[in-house]
Amino acid sequence: MDGRGQVFTIDVMLALILLTVIIGISADAMNIAGNKLYDYSTETSLNRIANNIADILINTPGIPENWEDIKYSTYITPGLAKYEIGKKE
Repeated sequence: MDGRGQVFTIDVMLALILLTVIIGISADAMNIAGNKLYDYSTETSLNRIANNIADILINTPGIPENWEDIKYSTYITPGLAKYEIGKKE
């Protein structure tokens, strides 16, 4: 019996195992990078939304003018700025 065929088969099997491990590690690294990118994108979006909401809350007086006295309404925009009647910028 010739031993060269058996050695060739074992070499191919080891090479395929090594290739499979390398592909698996690469796929895992790509998954980790994708998750980090998604987390960064989500965090940036939420920060932008929070900053916009804070700007609106601070820079507008609110709609309607007496929004803090209204108990139940679906069309209230709260605000912290004060109305200054008769003053032009």
